[in-house]
Amino acid sequence: MKDRFFKAAMGIGLAALMICSAATGCSGSDKDAVPVQSVSSITGMGAIGMIDRFSGLVVSGKTEEIRLDDGMTVDEVMVEVGQDVNEGDVLFTYDTEAMQLSLEQSELEIQSLQNSITTSKSQIAQLEKDKKTASESEKLSYTLEIQSLETQIKETEYNISLKQKELERQKAALTDSDVKSPVAGCITAINESGTDDYGNPLAYMVITETDNLRIKGTINELNRNSITEGSQVTIRSRTDDTMVWNGIVETIDWDSQITNNNNYYYYDSGDEMSTSSKYPFYVTLDI
Repeated sequence: MKDRFFKAAMGIGLAALMICSAATGCSGSDKDAVPVQSVSSITGMGAIGMIDRFSGLVVSGKTEEIRLDDGMTVDEVMVEVGQDVNEGDVLFTYDTEAMQLSLEQSELEIQSLQNSITTSKSQIAQLEKDKKTASESEKLSYTLEIQSLETQIKETEYNISLKQKELERQKAALTDSDVKSPVAGCITAINESGTDDYGNPLAYMVITETDNLRIKGTINELNRNSITEGSQVTIRSRTDDTMVWNGIVETIDWDSQITNNNNYYYYDSGDEMSTSSKYPFYVTLDI
């Protein structure tokens, strides 16, 4: 059925899919069929209409972002943009010489921090000794200085724990410098600089899954309660009534507001319904 869906989707074009909420009964029997539908049902106005419908398009699967480990530099890249990869394929390798230098630097930093703790503890011991013979007016000053050193020791111990975790990661990376693909897909981006044109950080490499096709739909503020993650939906071709699939709403991305008017919106008349904030949601097919 997956081949049937893929061929059908390619044939009907990006804007020719309609997602219908299964809970509202997207299709009825011939006995109950009527020749027309109300505007509210077509526009997907939630409880106002009898049927919730949303336009959609076929998109590729999830994207996997590969980020460089802190302090690591790339030695050799094995792939290029547009290349298909399998799970486990080597994408790039780290520079082991640079990794060894970074590891040695981390060891020196940990040793320096440990020496700092030893020095602080010696100072505390001396202050405690001096405090016993100090006058009452001076004892408060000794107490405050001791507390300050104890706080420094705790902060240093925390920094050592972070450095030790980084050291273990560096040792593991040095043992296996190959970075492998976690999924099967297509290399869609390699960002050598690590940032975009505005200086924002980017993943070093982006892989898009090609095996798992999904449907991308759009929901707005007014009908945001019409569907929820996990909802059963029906997907229909708007050009071929015989093409029908079932699916589940995988996720609704409330963090990615759509501000432009893409041409695949099923309804875009310029009123409040079309000008309210829009958000993408994704449907996985039961195929």
